Amino acid sequence: GLQGQQTVYVTVHDQNLIPVAGAQVRLQMSLPTGEEIDLPLEVQTDAKGMARLIVPFKTSLPGIVILRVTARLDDLEGSTISSFRAWY
Repeated sequence: GLQGQQTVYVTVHDQNLIPVAGAQVRLQMSLPTGEEIDLPLEVQTDAKGMARLIVPFKTSLPGIVILRVTARLDDLEGSTISSFRAWY
């Protein structure tokens, strides 16, 4: 199988493109096998609205790993999708 880690950088801004400090950032991962993983990683954005997460992965098939990123502050939430390729 394939295993490793991917570093993910997340930047959170409000509707006026001002950085959002203190937002909780979470990740969900979809592996090439179809397995869905809700990662137990949760970090807060810093004063510049940035967060860095190191995402471990393990899959039996090469292919695209899809990351669903969610940022939440109080009752506001935003999300996006990113991906990387798991390869030999």
